Amino acid sequence: MLTVGGGGGLGYPAVMAVPAQLLAQVMALSEHDRRSLVEEIVAVTPGTDEVDDPDGLHRALERSDADVRAGRVRPAQAMLDELRAMTKA
Repeated sequence: MLTVGGGGGLGYPAVMAVPAQLLAQVMALSEHDRRSLVEEIVAVTPGTDEVDDPDGLHRALERSDADVRAGRVRPAQAMLDELRAMTKA
């Protein structure tokens, strides 16, 4: 599981656990498919009429995608292994 920022302002937890495999599958989608997925999730999520800046969300997704493509992210397993090693020290 990975801990990611959530939609705290929408009445949801500010942090939530997301299975690393699910996150990897979502990030492997094309930009168009990720946008469609976000739109579908927002459409069925209660309280999303409070979202102030959907364009900002799209920009954030684009930045995240660019980070993945540029290799500026670390594999989840490597991060988990490092955290486990730190807690054993």
